[in-house]
Amino acid sequence: MAIYKLTNKPNGFASINFGDLDMSKILATGDIKQLNGREFHWTKDADNSKISDCPFFIGALPIFKSSKVASVIDKLNVNKALFSVDGESYTAIAAPLFKGKAINREKSTMRAFKSGKIMTVEKYVFNKGIAFPSAFRLEEFNLFTFVDQESYLLLKSCNLSEFVAEPCQLA
Repeated sequence: MAIYKLTNKPNGFASINFGDLDMSKILATGDIKQLNGREFHWTKDADNSKISDCPFFIGALPIFKSSKVASVIDKLNVNKALFSVDGESYTAIAAPLFKGKAINREKSTMRAFKSGKIMTVEKYVFNKGIAFPSAFRLEEFNLFTFVDQESYLLLKSCNLSEFVAEPCQLA
Protein backbone atom coordinates (compact mmCIF):
# COMPACT_ATOMS: atom_id res chain seq x y z
CA MET A 1 0.00 0.00 0.00
CA ALA A 2 1.20 3.51 -0.80
CA ILE A 3 0.25 6.61 1.18
CA TYR A 4 0.55 10.22 -0.02
CA LYS A 5 0.34 13.51 1.89
CA LEU A 6 -1.70 16.09 -0.02
CA THR A 7 -0.43 19.65 -0.21
CA ASN A 8 0.30 22.38 -2.75
CA LYS A 9 2.90 24.88 -3.96
CA PRO A 10 1.55 28.23 -2.70
CA ASN A 11 4.44 30.58 -3.51
CA GLY A 12 3.47 33.33 -5.92
CA PHE A 13 -0.23 32.48 -5.87
CA ALA A 14 -3.23 34.29 -4.48
CA SER A 15 -4.85 33.01 -1.29
CA ILE A 16 -8.51 32.87 -0.39
CA ASN A 17 -9.72 35.52 2.04
CA PHE A 18 -12.17 33.61 4.23
CA GLY A 19 -13.29 36.77 6.02
CA ASP A 20 -14.46 36.24 9.58
CA LEU A 21 -14.47 32.43 9.50
CA ASP A 22 -12.22 30.74 12.06
CA MET A 23 -10.30 28.67 9.52
CA SER A 24 -7.93 27.31 12.17
CA LYS A 25 -10.90 25.74 13.96
CA ILE A 26 -12.29 24.40 10.68
CA LEU A 27 -8.89 22.87 9.90
CA ALA A 28 -8.59 21.33 13.37
CA THR A 29 -12.09 19.84 13.41
CA GLY A 30 -12.50 19.05 9.72
CA ASP A 31 -15.98 20.63 9.91
CA ILE A 32 -16.04 22.26 6.47
CA LYS A 33 -19.83 22.61 6.13
CA GLN A 34 -19.52 26.30 7.11
CA LEU A 35 -17.92 26.89 3.70
CA ASN A 36 -20.89 25.51 1.72
CA GLY A 37 -22.54 28.06 -0.57
CA ARG A 38 -20.39 30.98 0.59
CA GLU A 39 -18.72 33.58 -1.61
CA PHE A 40 -15.13 34.59 -0.85
CA HIS A 41 -12.51 36.76 -2.50
CA TRP A 42 -8.87 36.44 -3.48
CA THR A 43 -6.07 38.10 -1.55
CA LYS A 44 -3.35 38.96 -4.03
CA ASP A 45 0.15 40.32 -3.56
CA ALA A 46 1.19 43.60 -5.15
CA ASP A 47 2.53 41.61 -8.12
CA ASN A 48 -1.05 40.48 -8.91
CA SER A 49 -0.56 36.84 -7.88
CA LYS A 50 -1.73 34.01 -10.11
CA ILE A 51 -4.78 31.89 -9.27
CA SER A 52 -4.10 28.23 -8.39
CA ASP A 53 -6.17 25.16 -9.22
CA CYS A 54 -5.62 24.03 -5.63
CA PRO A 55 -5.37 26.97 -3.19
CA PHE A 56 -5.17 24.83 -0.03
CA PHE A 57 -5.63 26.73 3.24
CA ILE A 58 -2.09 27.00 4.70
CA GLY A 59 -1.10 24.03 2.57
CA ALA A 60 -3.18 21.72 4.73
CA LEU A 61 -6.92 21.95 3.93
CA PRO A 62 -7.38 20.56 0.41
CA ILE A 63 -9.26 22.95 -1.87
CA PHE A 64 -9.61 22.35 -5.60
CA LYS A 65 -11.09 24.21 -8.56
CA SER A 66 -14.43 22.38 -8.89
CA SER A 67 -14.33 22.17 -12.68
CA LYS A 68 -11.00 20.30 -12.48
CA VAL A 69 -12.10 17.65 -9.93
CA ALA A 70 -15.77 17.25 -10.90
CA SER A 71 -15.21 13.84 -12.51
CA VAL A 72 -13.41 12.32 -9.49
CA ILE A 73 -14.52 14.09 -6.31
CA ASP A 74 -17.44 11.73 -5.61
CA LYS A 75 -15.08 8.73 -5.83
CA LEU A 76 -13.09 9.97 -2.81
CA ASN A 77 -14.13 8.96 0.70
CA VAL A 78 -14.39 12.54 2.01
CA ASN A 79 -16.83 15.21 3.08
CA LYS A 80 -16.94 18.12 0.67
CA ALA A 81 -18.03 21.74 0.66
CA LEU A 82 -18.64 23.83 -2.44
CA PHE A 83 -18.15 27.58 -2.41
CA SER A 84 -17.05 30.29 -4.81
CA VAL A 85 -14.12 32.67 -4.94
CA ASP A 86 -14.79 35.76 -7.04
CA GLY A 87 -17.36 33.80 -9.04
CA GLU A 88 -15.31 30.60 -9.62
CA SER A 89 -16.46 27.37 -7.92
CA TYR A 90 -14.09 25.57 -5.52
CA THR A 91 -14.43 22.34 -3.54
CA ALA A 92 -12.89 21.80 -0.12
CA ILE A 93 -12.52 18.25 1.18
CA ALA A 94 -12.26 16.86 4.70
CA ALA A 95 -11.21 13.26 5.19
CA PRO A 96 -12.28 11.33 8.29
CA LEU A 97 -9.94 11.05 11.27
CA PHE A 98 -7.96 7.84 11.53
CA LYS A 99 -7.98 6.87 15.18
CA GLY A 100 -4.98 5.17 16.65
CA LYS A 101 -1.22 5.35 16.47
CA ALA A 102 -0.40 5.39 12.77
CA ILE A 103 2.84 7.37 12.78
CA ASN A 104 6.08 5.46 13.35
CA ARG A 105 7.61 7.98 15.75
CA GLU A 106 11.06 6.42 15.67
CA LYS A 107 11.47 6.54 11.89
CA SER A 108 9.57 9.76 11.17
CA THR A 109 11.36 13.09 11.29
CA MET A 110 9.37 15.03 13.85
CA ARG A 111 9.39 17.21 16.94
CA ALA A 112 7.21 16.63 19.96
CA PHE A 113 6.37 18.60 23.07
CA LYS A 114 7.51 17.23 26.43
CA SER A 115 4.00 15.86 26.88
CA GLY A 116 4.55 13.64 23.82
CA LYS A 117 2.04 15.56 21.67
CA ILE A 118 3.37 16.13 18.15
CA MET A 119 4.55 19.65 17.36
CA THR A 120 5.68 19.21 13.73
CA VAL A 121 6.37 16.40 11.30
CA GLU A 122 8.92 16.92 8.53
CA LYS A 123 8.85 13.37 7.16
CA TYR A 124 5.99 10.95 7.76
CA VAL A 125 6.67 7.25 8.18
CA PHE A 126 3.59 5.12 8.87
CA ASN A 127 3.43 1.84 10.74
CA LYS A 128 2.98 -1.20 8.50
CA GLY A 129 0.15 -3.65 8.92
CA ILE A 130 -2.56 -1.04 9.41
CA ALA A 131 -5.66 -1.00 7.19
CA PHE A 132 -5.77 2.68 6.29
CA PRO A 133 -8.86 4.13 4.60
CA SER A 134 -8.57 5.60 1.10
CA ALA A 135 -8.45 9.15 2.54
CA PHE A 136 -7.78 10.17 6.12
CA ARG A 137 -6.40 12.68 8.58
CA LEU A 138 -4.47 11.55 11.64
CA GLU A 139 -5.87 11.73 15.15
CA GLU A 140 -2.27 12.09 16.38
CA PHE A 141 -1.60 15.22 14.28
CA ASN A 142 -4.58 16.13 12.12
CA LEU A 143 -3.09 18.95 10.08
CA PHE A 144 -2.77 17.16 6.73
CA THR A 145 -4.84 14.85 4.54
CA PHE A 146 -3.44 11.53 3.34
CA VAL A 147 -4.69 9.29 0.55
CA ASP A 148 -3.97 5.84 -0.82
CA GLN A 149 -2.54 5.27 -4.29
CA GLU A 150 -5.93 4.94 -6.00
CA SER A 151 -7.14 8.29 -4.63
CA TYR A 152 -3.81 9.90 -5.48
CA LEU A 153 -4.06 8.68 -9.08
CA LEU A 154 -7.62 10.03 -9.34
CA LEU A 155 -6.47 13.47 -8.19
CA LYS A 156 -3.37 13.34 -10.37
CA SER A 157 -5.55 12.64 -13.42
CA CYS A 158 -7.19 16.06 -12.90
CA ASN A 159 -3.98 17.85 -13.98
CA LEU A 160 -4.15 20.36 -11.13
CA SER A 161 -1.54 23.10 -11.25
CA GLU A 162 0.48 23.45 -8.02
CA PHE A 163 -0.84 20.11 -6.68
CA VAL A 164 1.68 18.11 -4.65
CA ALA A 165 1.30 14.58 -3.27
CA GLU A 166 4.31 13.64 -1.18
CA PRO A 167 4.89 9.88 -0.91
CA CYS A 168 5.18 8.61 2.66
CA GLN A 169 7.11 5.57 3.84
CA LEU A 170 5.82 2.50 5.65
CA ALA A 171 7.94 0.80 8.30
